[in-house]
Amino acid sequence: MSAAHHVDAVLLEVVRAAGLDATGVESNSALAVEYRTDAARTVAEFGRTLSALHSLEIPAEVTTAAGVIDAQSLAAGRRAALDRGELADHEVGSAYRHLDIDRLVSILEGGVAATTARAAAPVLTHGRPTLDAFRWERWTPVGLEDWSHLAVADRNRDLAVAARDIVVHLEPAFLPSFFDAYGHEHLDLLQLDWYSLALELEPWAT
Repeated sequence: MSAAHHVDAVLLEVVRAAGLDATGVESNSALAVEYRTDAARTVAEFGRTLSALHSLEIPAEVTTAAGVIDAQSLAAGRRAALDRGELADHEVGSAYRHLDIDRLVSILEGGVAATTARAAAPVLTHGRPTLDAFRWERWTPVGLEDWSHLAVADRNRDLAVAARDIVVHLEPAFLPSFFDAYGHEHLDLLQLDWYSLALELEPWAT
C-alpha cells in the first residue's frame, strides 16, 4: 500500500468510527422529495453533520505523512487546469460571469496570501459534501457517502460546496439554518468567499 493510500485508509477509518460514513447503507438522498419538503430541518442536519466531521481529531501520522490541501495548492491547481485548457468552456455562476476565466484565476491567485494568513487549523474534509451525498434513512440522517475526495484542508473547502448546493437545489433563504446548525463561531466570510471562487473554478463544478 502506498503512503497516499495508507493515509486515505486511516482517514476513512476515523470517519467510520464516528458513524459518518453512509457508503453501502440503504438510504435516500437529501434531495428526495420528503426531505426537500422539510428543507429547514434537512439543511440544519446537513450543517450538524459537517460540523461533526470537522470536529474529528486528525491522527498525528496523517499530518506528518500527507500534505494539507491549502490555498496555495488550490490556486496552483486552477492555474494548471486553465493552462491545460480544461476551463476553456467552463461556466461559472452568475456572480462571476462579468469576468473571464483567466481574470478569475488571477483574482484567486491574488488572494492566496491573505487567505493563508487568515487560515484556521485544518480539519478533516469530505471534499464534495453535496445534498445528494448527504444520506437519510426513515427521516434520520445517516452520514455522507462517496469519500473519494477526503482530505485534510480548510473547513471552507467543504462549506463552499455545501452552501453552493443549498443555493442551487433549494434556495439562499435556507443558508442561515445551515450555518446556525454548523456553528457561527467557525464562520469566516472572507475565507468562505475565497473558497467559493476556488469552487467555481473547479472543472467539475458546472
